[in-house]
Amino acid sequence: TMRRASFLFFFLFAGSVFAQEQCNSIVHRVLETYGCLDTLRAYPEQLLRQIHGQLSRDASLSDTEKARISHGIAQSISADRLIKTVEGRLSTGCNPVELQGLLKEMQSPLVQKMRALEAAPQTAEGSAKLEGDYAAIEKNPPSETRKKLIRALMDATDTTNVVVDTIVATSRGMVEAMG
Repeated sequence: TMRRASFLFFFLFAGSVFAQEQCNSIVHRVLETYGCLDTLRAYPEQLLRQIHGQLSRDASLSDTEKARISHGIAQSISADRLIKTVEGRLSTGCNPVELQGLLKEMQSPLVQKMRALEAAPQTAEGSAKLEGDYAAIEKNPPSETRKKLIRALMDATDTTNVVVDTIVATSRGMVEAMG
């Protein structure tokens, strides 16, 4: 009976470890497929640029203090640690079958097209096109009727609250991931 109990414990533990390893692998592929890994890798540099911009406008700090703050933040932010934390949280207690289904959906042509459209503004060409679109709107603003329709659509779909909730959740996750 001791051998059976040991075998049962080992079998259950090994099954749990295997499922967790499978979840870790699938979560990594999901994040990679949707471009989240690139975003997480770029996050520390983007954050440092934003902080540098803020610090450069702060007249109350000396250049030495600004450099020390920037250096301290740069030392505490790790893309690898951020990725590991995000992957760990997403894979904890996951269902490998459901996650594999999600991965399959994310690899579909429709989702890949959405991904390409979302990524386009991050390129030099996409950024230039976006600037051109902004300039066109400045020159030829939408009519009041169109503005009302856009506001009605935003209200009906609760877009503003969804965006704010997403930003808050993402910010909390990033802060937790950075320790």
